[in-house]
Amino acid sequence: MKKSLVFLTMVLFQTAIVYGQGYQWAKSIEGSGKGRAIAVDSIGNVYIKGQFLGTADFDPSPDTANLTAGSSNDIYVAKYNSSGAYLWALNIGAGIDDNTENLGNHYITVDGTGNVYVTGHFTITADFDPGVDTANLTPVGALDIFFAKYDSSGNYQWAKSIGSGGGDHGHSISVDASGNVHITGFFTSTVDFDPDTGTANLTSIGSSDLFFAKYDNNGNYVWAKSIESTLSSMGHHIIVDTSGNCYITGYFDGVADFDPGVGTISFTSVGGPDIFFAKYDSGGNYIYAKNIGNSGNGQGNSITVDETANVHITGYFSDTMDFDPDTGIANLISAGQNDIFFAKYDSSGDYLYANGIGTTSDEQGQSITLDANDNVYVSGSFQGIVDFDPDTGIQSLTSAGAWDFFLAKYNVNGNYLWAISVGNTNNELLHSHVSDSSGNVHITGYFTSSTVDFDPGPDTANLIAVAGDNIFFAKYKDCSLPNSIPISSFTYTQSTYTFNFTDSSQNATSWYWDFGDGSTDTSLNPIHTYQIAGIYNVCLIASNACGSDTLCQNVTISVPQIMFQKTFGGDSTDYAHSIRQTTDGGYIIIGQTISFGAGDWDFYLIKTDANGDTLWTKSYGGDTLDIGYSVQQTIDGGYIIAGETRSFGSGYSDFYVIKTDLDGDTLWTKTYGGSLSSDYGVSIQQTSDGGYIITGNTGAYGAGQNDAYLIRINSMGDTLWTKTYGGTGQDFGNYV
Repeated sequence: MKKSLVFLTMVLFQTAIVYGQGYQWAKSIEGSGKGRAIAVDSIGNVYIKGQFLGTADFDPSPDTANLTAGSSNDIYVAKYNSSGAYLWALNIGAGIDDNTENLGNHYITVDGTGNVYVTGHFTITADFDPGVDTANLTPVGALDIFFAKYDSSGNYQWAKSIGSGGGDHGHSISVDASGNVHITGFFTSTVDFDPDTGTANLTSIGSSDLFFAKYDNNGNYVWAKSIESTLSSMGHHIIVDTSGNCYITGYFDGVADFDPGVGTISFTSVGGPDIFFAKYDSGGNYIYAKNIGNSGNGQGNSITVDETANVHITGYFSDTMDFDPDTGIANLISAGQNDIFFAKYDSSGDYLYANGIGTTSDEQGQSITLDANDNVYVSGSFQGIVDFDPDTGIQSLTSAGAWDFFLAKYNVNGNYLWAISVGNTNNELLHSHVSDSSGNVHITGYFTSSTVDFDPGPDTANLIAVAGDNIFFAKYKDCSLPNSIPISSFTYTQSTYTFNFTDSSQNATSWYWDFGDGSTDTSLNPIHTYQIAGIYNVCLIASNACGSDTLCQNVTISVPQIMFQKTFGGDSTDYAHSIRQTTDGGYIIIGQTISFGAGDWDFYLIKTDANGDTLWTKSYGGDTLDIGYSVQQTIDGGYIIAGETRSFGSGYSDFYVIKTDLDGDTLWTKTYGGSLSSDYGVSIQQTSDGGYIITGNTGAYGAGQNDAYLIRINSMGDTLWTKTYGGTGQDFGNYV
C-alpha cells in the first residue's frame, strides 16, 4: 500500500484596486440637432428632449428610426432603456430655433407611471399628436409657450398653449406627487394662462416677466403667478417638493417684487441681472425669496432641494457677487467673463456656502442634482484650464477645444470629490444631467467635433459626428459611492489536483481568473485541474463599470516522499476494498482473498501498525464466495465488517456482517436478505446508540431489479428496520 497525501496551502500574495471613471455608455443621434433636457424613470429608462433639423435617425443601433423635421427646427422627445437601446421617438413640428446656450434647460419630466411631460416654446402651427390623429396648436404671437403630456409609450395625451402677441418662453416643467404640472419661464405683454375657455390674465410690467403656473394632470388651469420687474425677470428651473412647495431659480433685472400676492417683497439688481431663488407653497403663495448680486451679473440655471429642504443652485456669474443674500458677505469674484457657481442654503434660504469655478474664459453651470447622501453633482461647459477644486487644492481640467463639458461632484459641504471632462477640438456642450437612485448620472447635449471620446478614463468610447451639431446622451456610474468599487475575494475546495474556486467578491459584474499555469477562465465559480505539483499564483480580477480589483494568492501543491509501501497477500489473488486508520495510529484493511481461507473467496482482514507492518490477519467465510467491502473500528476498540456471502444466508448472496474484538476474533455474525436473490452490503457505519447502519443493494425486495437497501441494526446485529429505495430499474446504495 502507498501512503501518498496531497497538501495545499494558500498564501496572500497581492491585491490591487484599479479605479475607473464609471463610463457606462454614450450614444449619438445621426442627424443635426441638440440635446436640451434629460430625465430618467424609476426603472432606468432615459428620456431626452431637444431640437433637430432635416432627417435624424434616433436609433443609435444599426437599425433605423428616422424622424423628419419641417422647414425649421422641430422638437423631438425620445425614450431609451437603461442600456441606451431605442424604444421610441416622436417629433413636434413647432418651428423652434433656440440657439441660446446659457439658459438652464429643464423642460422634460417623468411621473411615477412613466408619463412624459414637456414644455417649451413654438413659432408656427404645430401638431402635437405624433400618431395618426391631429392635435394642432397655433401660437398667438411670435413665440408661445406649450406644455404637453405623453404616456409611457409616447402616445399623445394632451397639449396646451399660452401666449401673447410678443415672445413667451417655457423653460422648465415639474410634476408633483399628485400629478399636478408646474411650469416656469417668462412672458411679455398680457397672457391668458388658462389654456381653455376660462380667462386668467397676467400682464408683464417690464420687457419680460417671470411666470410660474400650476395645472392639474389633465392640463386644466389651477393658478398662475408672475414676478413683476421694471426691466426683466426669467424663471429657468422649477421643482416641486413632496409637500407641493415650488422652488424656482433664474434672474431678474431692475426692481422685482417676488410676492405675487398683495404683499411686496422687492429686490433691486445692482450691477446687472441678479441671481434669485424663491420658494412658494402649493397655492403659489410667497414663502421666501433671496437675491444674489453685487457689481457683476449672473443667472441661476438649476435648483434642487434635499429631504430637509436645503436648497442648492448652480448657474454662472461675472465680476463680484455676494452669495449671502442677508446681512453677511460671501463674495465670489469671477476669474473671467463668466464663472460657474454652486451654492447651498438652508430651509429658510439662509446662506451655508457658495463656490466659484472658472478661469479667464467663459464657464457655465447648467444642472445640479444630489445623490442619496446629499453629495452634489454639478455639470455644464467650460473653456481653457479650470481648477474644479474651489478650496486650496488644485484639480484642473483642460478643454481640448473651444468648449468642453464637465461633470463634477462635491460633498455636502461643497468640498471637491472628483471632476471629469469630455471634448475635442470644437464645441462639446452639456445642457442637462439627472442622477438616479442607483448612483448613475445621465447627461445630454451636443458635440461638433468630428470625433469625441466619451470615456474620461484610460479606455476609448468614440462618437463620430455626422452633422454640424450632433445630439448625444450618455450614462456614467458614480464610482465614489460607497460599495461601488469591486473588492476581489475568493475561496476554494480541493480534491487532489482539482480545485473548485468560489468567488466571494463584492460588487463585481465580470471575473477573470488566471490559474498560474497558463490557463484562464471568465466564469463566476470555475473548476480547474492542475497537471503537476508545484506553486501556482492564482489571480482573480473582479471588475465592474467603476474599475477592477485584483487578488492573487499562492497555491502550493506538493506530493511528499512515500513513507512506506506494502503489499499483502499470498500466492493467489487478493484484493483490498477499504482502509481506515485505527486509534493506535495503525491501519485496518478489509478485502477478499483466495490465498487464505476456506472457500473460493473469503473476507480478508489485515491489522498493521503505523509503519504498515502486519500485526495480524484474519479470514472469514465458508466454502464458496465471501467478500468484505467495508470496515470501521467500533467504540469498544473492535471492528465491524460488511460485505456479501454466498456461503451463508437464504439467498443467492446475502448481506454479511461480522463483529470482531480488538484482535479480530469473531464476536458474532449476521446475514440479511431474501431467498433466491442477490443482496450485498457495501458500507457500514456505527451509530451514536452503539448500533449500526448498513447500505447496499437488494434483488429480493423493492420495486426494481435491484434497489438500494438500508438496514438499521442494534449493537448485537438484530434488525430494527429495513428500507428499500429505487425505481423499476437498477438502483444501488454505495455509501452510508
